Amino acid sequence: MVVLVIGASGFIGKYLLASLKNKGLDVLGTSTIGNEELIKLDVTNKDDFDKLPKDIGTVFHLGSFIPLNDTVENAEKCLNVNGKGLLNVLEFCRKRDVKLVNSSSASVYGSSVNFPIQENDLLEPNGYYGVSKLIGERYCEIFKNKYGLRCISLRYSSVYGKGQNENTVLPFFIKTVRAGESLKLFQEGKRFQDFVYVKDVVNTNILALNSRKTGIYNIGSGKSTSMIELANLIIKKFSDSNLKVSLDMDKKDLSPSMLLNIEKAKEELGYKVNYNLEKGLEDYKNG
Repeated sequence: MVVLVIGASGFIGKYLLASLKNKGLDVLGTSTIGNEELIKLDVTNKDDFDKLPKDIGTVFHLGSFIPLNDTVENAEKCLNVNGKGLLNVLEFCRKRDVKLVNSSSASVYGSSVNFPIQENDLLEPNGYYGVSKLIGERYCEIFKNKYGLRCISLRYSSVYGKGQNENTVLPFFIKTVRAGESLKLFQEGKRFQDFVYVKDVVNTNILALNSRKTGIYNIGSGKSTSMIELANLIIKKFSDSNLKVSLDMDKKDLSPSMLLNIEKAKEELGYKVNYNLEKGLEDYKNG
């Protein structure tokens, strides 16, 4: 049977596609544009799904729209791609009776203050992306309960690695340090994130492929890293000069902190964190 990776041209999708191929699996990847290696698939267009091969056994859905800001136009695109698009994926899986591994996000939790966050904690997304991801999860649960669809949703924390969006904090820090510039943090740099390496995320997807479990799982590192800890570690790893971290006490860091409880994924999927942040950054540097 064929394994289908939707969103194979994206950050995580590229790593997953390569890993599945290395394991000798029969894999097809898709992208919205398509090329010699990837099938053209627009998840918002139902007709595109009719062109897919008949022998697909599992679908990994990693295609999504991540907005840079919360404009009305981005809200509509989030709903269209992350909501309607996933609904089309689910309907395809239902008709073909195939398993779905859905990529979700810790953004569904919003600005929680209770850490580490468990899967059954309060869901209060405060941005269009988080809302659209929660809608997608709800669709998955409905299809699971109503049609018996085999579906796993993986809620990722802050995934990092070579090739990720340069507008996110970790690659921005690396780029700044490599340019020989000092890092400036808001207030005391106390805000923290749960950084999980892309190779651990890929391994989790493969565990989900081979698991009979269904439902929702947090996928993170299980460790919190403050912005000042991250800054100092990146200076240590990516700079030969004696750069310093400066603090801007007048500006507030409005992004929420995040730390996920990953015990459910460990117990039910066999999830294991192979890369702590220091090891992951070393692999990032040498990759």
